[in-house]
Amino acid sequence: LKEYVRTLTAELAGNYNFIIEDLSRASNSKQDLDYISTSCDVIVLLMEPTVSSVREAKRTMRCLEMADSNARCLFVLNYTIAEKAATISPADIKEFLGREPDVVLPNEPRMSKLVLEQKHIYQHDYPVSQNLHKLTAMLLGQSDEGDKNSWLRRMLKRGK
Repeated sequence: LKEYVRTLTAELAGNYNFIIEDLSRASNSKQDLDYISTSCDVIVLLMEPTVSSVREAKRTMRCLEMADSNARCLFVLNYTIAEKAATISPADIKEFLGREPDVVLPNEPRMSKLVLEQKHIYQHDYPVSQNLHKLTAMLLGQSDEGDKNSWLRRMLKRGK
C-alpha cells in the first residue's frame, strides 16, 4: 500500500501544488522517515501534551536531522484533552524539544457538536479556529499576523 501511495503521490505532484499525506505513528520507521525527509517540503509534527507523544516528536525530529532534511518542520501541540489533564506542561515541552510549538490547538469541547451538525470550524470564532488559520498560513508560507482581509482569509470565507 505504501508503494502505491508513493507512486500516486509522484504522479500527482506534477499537476498539483499541494499534496497532503496523513502519516500515522505507524509510519515512523527509519525507511519511512528517510522517504519523508527527502520527499516533503513541509512536515507537520502533531503531538499531544503527553510524555510519550513528545518523546516520539523528538525522535522524529532527530531522524529528520540525521537524514539532513531540507523540509520545513512545524510543531503543532494538539490538546485533545482538557489542558489541566495534560501530563506535560508547555514549558517542559519547550525544554525537551528545544523549541516551542509553532501552533497550539487548544481543547474545544464544542467542536464535537460542530462536527455532528456538519459545520465548519473555520466559521466560528473559537481559539482553535484562529490557530487553524495560523497553521494554514504557515503551510502556505504566509504571515497570519498582518492583514485581516488577506487572500487566505478571503479564500477560507468562501466556504460559508
